[in-house]
Amino acid sequence: MAPLARNPSSRKPRGHLAAWTLPLLAALAALAGCRGPGSPTPEGLTESGPPRGFRAGTATVAFTPASGYPLGGYGGGQRRAEWPFYLGIGWPGRLALALHQAWHEDDPDGQADLLAPATGVHDELTARAVVLAPDDGPPVALVRLDAIGTSRELHERVVADLADLGYRTETVLLAATHTHSGVGAFLRAPLAALIGTDNFRPEVEASLARACVAAVRSAHAGARPATLALARARDRGA
Repeated sequence: MAPLARNPSSRKPRGHLAAWTLPLLAALAALAGCRGPGSPTPEGLTESGPPRGFRAGTATVAFTPASGYPLGGYGGGQRRAEWPFYLGIGWPGRLALALHQAWHEDDPDGQADLLAPATGVHDELTARAVVLAPDDGPPVALVRLDAIGTSRELHERVVADLADLGYRTETVLLAATHTHSGVGAFLRAPLAALIGTDNFRPEVEASLARACVAAVRSAHAGARPATLALARARDRGA
């Protein structure tokens, strides 16, 4: 039986903080307008000016697909249904991969091809968004996605659907948990399909994009005035 799709974050709450650290620091840098030595002061601001106000919001949206789609991450063992001709190597292998994609992309019964389909759900897969909206600048969105990775195409879809709220390419960050028990079939690269995600399915990419957009919109709508505080502590017993 194929492994169940699961959300590993439910078992490792400490990993949440680590997963958010780099994206959060990047967002803080964008909000603070970090400058290097010798950089000009932004127009309308002074070194001694008051701190800028901002609003913050969070939201979570589930996107767990129905059973039958492949899991993304591992491409061997019980998860492997078949290998393409020539193992996908060289021009014969690339041609075989292209044919697999063409035969299964729009097949309603072909959600899984090279990999075995998932058989059930252990925990919901989710998109979790944090929105930081300064009073005098574009909002910043950080989306934590229960998936093996993200892609340029997915990011572009999300940004395009959030443009009306003022989000830009550089202010929307997608960060995957890199779970190997999430859905596959949403990455377009042939190598990804071969190794561990299976053939690209447009409806899966669309589902992830909708979840990301819905999470950001909900967080944006519910944003409230907020204050940031930073602190540092030392564990002398470590």
